[in-house]
Amino acid sequence: MPRRIGPPVAAFPYFIRDGRGHCRHVDPELFTEIGDRGEKRRKRVEDAKQVCAGCPFRVACAQWALDTNQLGVWGGTSDQDRQALRRKAAGGYQRKLAA
Repeated sequence: MPRRIGPPVAAFPYFIRDGRGHCRHVDPELFTEIGDRGEKRRKRVEDAKQVCAGCPFRVACAQWALDTNQLGVWGGTSDQDRQALRRKAAGGYQRKLAA
């Protein structure tokens, strides 16, 4: 089960609580994105995404992480992936207009 870092959330999704996701047998540290930098971080994120790849709850997990502003890898998406999704949904980067 991915470890959640940040403010408490009312409840994890049912597939996490019930231990039904592919992450149930994997060290939760794999899914965190805190502490590592560079190649070590990239490898850990890649490995976590591989665990998520075939999970039947991948889409629901990623949506939950997006909706609740989670950190780490959830549903095969990283912090940066979800940030890009939020930006895209908001219409992209805001550009300064010339005065």
